[in-house]
Amino acid sequence: MQSPFFSIIIPTYNRSGFIKRAIESVIAQTYTDWELLIVDDGSTDDTAAIINQYSKSDARIRYLYQENQKVSAARNNGLANATGRYICFLDSDDEYKQNHLQVFKETIDAGFSNHFLFTKFISKEDSKEEVYEPPFQKYYQEDGGLNNVLSVFLPYSPPVQTICLPSLMKKKVAFNPKYNYTECYDFCARCASLAPPHMLNHATVYMHIHNANISVAKTAEQALKFYSMQLIEFSDMVKDEYYAHVAKTPEYSTKMQSLYTNVIKHLFKDRKYKETVATLISFIRWKPSFLFSKDFPVLVYQLFKN
Repeated sequence: MQSPFFSIIIPTYNRSGFIKRAIESVIAQTYTDWELLIVDDGSTDDTAAIINQYSKSDARIRYLYQENQKVSAARNNGLANATGRYICFLDSDDEYKQNHLQVFKETIDAGFSNHFLFTKFISKEDSKEEVYEPPFQKYYQEDGGLNNVLSVFLPYSPPVQTICLPSLMKKKVAFNPKYNYTECYDFCARCASLAPPHMLNHATVYMHIHNANISVAKTAEQALKFYSMQLIEFSDMVKDEYYAHVAKTPEYSTKMQSLYTNVIKHLFKDRKYKETVATLISFIRWKPSFLFSKDFPVLVYQLFKN
């Protein structure tokens, strides 16, 4: 049997209320040479029954079950079982536009077969939609190349739902199970260092904002945990020799400052004053110049204005 052109990997855990939409968006693709691998990370709801309904009627859909090991292990399981020439990802609460695979296929055929490809995405909350423009566009050179790839992609990674990579790369890169809040930053940065990155001028992925979405925390408690864990994981990541030089770049500094200030704001809002002061001291020790920058009084004002 000939391998499909695309393998699409969806990790899922207790997303029975969303998984149908994600699957239907793959089935609706105008380009049809694909396989869909859905990796169930130990769901306890009726996720399995829903997926099996689809896999029985469409041989391109495969269901893989594993004991709960979290999202990185689930995506790696999908990578290990993928047979397509190119690998794409989708989260179980998001969806593709109908032309998502088609624009990748056309780009690959146009001479980008060995590139690390990614699209723009649309942030969607209820009826509100907004196209997200990646902040690293300014780093591209006139010839389409990108200098200091790791320095740019580690803090400004495209969402993994938007990427497409040659299947040969799966032998060289995987999701690090140590990270649960920054695993996509690490994965995409490594991919971009192995193959030339190329962004398509198409927004073909809907990323839905809702209460159950860990990447878009809506309560103060969720937000505090999200930013705190990202801060911890980014700090840990640059201890790796692979990323050591990134810690000295302005892009990394900007990312860390953003995380620190978000943690401080949410701690203060939650009236955790001792933790607020401790985090602020930690931030200033990490970046003493912040104390004398124009951003410091802005932060103080934001803390006390409410």
